[in-house]
Amino acid sequence: MRMIMISVVAALAASGCGSGNQAGSNTDQVREAGDNGAVAAVAVSDACTLFARAELESAIGSELREGEPQSVADQSESSCRFRKQLGSKATRTFPDPALPVSLGFDSVTVSTSPADPEAVAEIRKLDPAAFEAMPGVGDDAYFLGPALLHVRVGNRGFSLRINPDPQSLDDQAKVREVMLALAKTGASRL
Repeated sequence: MRMIMISVVAALAASGCGSGNQAGSNTDQVREAGDNGAVAAVAVSDACTLFARAELESAIGSELREGEPQSVADQSESSCRFRKQLGSKATRTFPDPALPVSLGFDSVTVSTSPADPEAVAEIRKLDPAAFEAMPGVGDDAYFLGPALLHVRVGNRGFSLRINPDPQSLDDQAKVREVMLALAKTGASRL
């Protein structure tokens, strides 16, 4: 049930896992009908540019590769994966990294999309326990599992996904701390 819910929320909240965007574009224009039936454009940030790579590195405490745009079915969404730089290609170290070695951090995925507050509210009613609200971040923010955070500001949203999922309570707490700090920054940019 939880996996079905995650899929439904992803579709309705428009927190996609990929991008139809060309690398380097700053926004997509999404058409939305207003109250009077008029169609207005909503600018949705390119997930690869919502956060600077250096900003993600500093928050996570690991050197990352350039963002890799991911493909999605819905062209109104954007998704970008930043993988950890491995081995001899890593040129920088971060003393006392925020994410512990025990996590086995692999990547962070940032997704952006239009967000329909009413659709999300309806889905959340199906299994309220699956959604952990995070007041004070954007207009609406919630964790769906230990390493997936959705944020909405107005009719725009983004999600952050840390891979792999943290297993220990200590790792979960550290992942949550990093994700919430990034979420507050990202919310200010929507």
